[in-house]
Amino acid sequence: MKWTNDFLDEKTNAFLDEKREHGDPLADKAAAALFELINSQSDKEQKKKVARFISEFVSHDFTHEWDHSKHEVKIPQELFDYFEDMTPFNFSHEESKILERGSQFFTNHGPKIILILYARSLIKQYAHTKAIQVLRMTTLLEEHVHRRIIETMQFVADVMNPIWHHHHDDKDRSKFNTNHIGKQSIQKLRLVHAMVRYKINNNLNPKKEGKWNDEWGFPINQEDMIFATHTFSIEVIKGLQQIGTVLKDEEINDYYQTWSLIGRALGVNHDLIPDTYEEGVKLQNIIYERHFTLPNEDGPVLAQALIQWVVEFFPGFSEQTALTLIKEINGPENEKLIETHLKLNLNKAHNDLAEHVNDLDIPGVEGADSQSKKMTETDRIAAFFIQNLLSIERGGKNSHFRIGDGFLTDWNINQDREKPMPKKELLIDSIILAIRTFFLKIFGYFNKEHEGHEKHKH
Repeated sequence: MKWTNDFLDEKTNAFLDEKREHGDPLADKAAAALFELINSQSDKEQKKKVARFISEFVSHDFTHEWDHSKHEVKIPQELFDYFEDMTPFNFSHEESKILERGSQFFTNHGPKIILILYARSLIKQYAHTKAIQVLRMTTLLEEHVHRRIIETMQFVADVMNPIWHHHHDDKDRSKFNTNHIGKQSIQKLRLVHAMVRYKINNNLNPKKEGKWNDEWGFPINQEDMIFATHTFSIEVIKGLQQIGTVLKDEEINDYYQTWSLIGRALGVNHDLIPDTYEEGVKLQNIIYERHFTLPNEDGPVLAQALIQWVVEFFPGFSEQTALTLIKEINGPENEKLIETHLKLNLNKAHNDLAEHVNDLDIPGVEGADSQSKKMTETDRIAAFFIQNLLSIERGGKNSHFRIGDGFLTDWNINQDREKPMPKKELLIDSIILAIRTFFLKIFGYFNKEHEGHEKHKH
């Protein structure tokens, strides 16, 4: 579909309204099978065993061994089918090259991209009056803020890793890398989204949050999915440009197309994915017109939590630092949205980011060495942001935020980790919050279990 500049075009609105009624059938089927495991058990103890298996399966970081022997649970065939289905990753030869160029873009600008995710991408997500209801219904609005922020950044870091395909012959043909960390993260996130939908649609959320309002559309619906994908591509590109990064048209298009492919793998319908960056911007603006509406009672809660997050976890950062970053990276065109929809007082921000950074008493910024003096203040604070993320505990069964060693080398980030920073105890709702790396080990486990079941049949 071609997107026009007429934001309130009747045909476009009707099309997007229809997309708000649909989720992701492939992942929804697997999620339903997992929950039905619990429903099928008549014995309370067995129900607890199944629930514990689902919780540990979803929340486990498969970069570590998983002691699955303690579980006496038959894995649903639907889960096998979901993880074995490579259709979402049927990238063409040209598409694999786009993914590699997108990874190179991230290599070139990664620290600033991560900073923009914090200061711009999440801000735009919190301004969406309807999509934010999922966070409220699942208690993510006031609890687990730390986990959600970290996991968002972790997902982006995972899918931006290079070598989506192995080149295996002299004709430059390639074979999909089934071990790619981004592929595992996409499958896990897609399944977690389906679990969220199942819980909401079956009234399994905390009673105090009430029931889902059909006016909000299907939970994590197709329109909301392309909207979120665009906050990782369009908003990042615009954020880079806002802080003075010069980007070529081909770079912009490559990074946008990379995220279009990732969105497709996450279950976004093909007819919702624009062909070009320019068309994507038009669609995103239409969505903003449709859903950046008032009153937005829940957005300010998360926006304030975003501010407090850096104050708590980043030495030397203050509320003024967070507001200054948000104001600088979003630019004047977003100030009204930030102040009216999210209730952030940008008058408390410093008037000059560079001056504020130079005044900060944080490692790697004050008293910069000869190399960092060649960097802009935004580069320097972005590098510190990444360095600090590496020492923050993610919570649950995962330890630290991680970035590929290749990225860290290219960014000249010190990889020596200090003792993890103290943090408040976080209550974990594993099914909702866990967005984990899913390595080939789990397939080995599934295959062994599957083979075992087949032997028993015969």
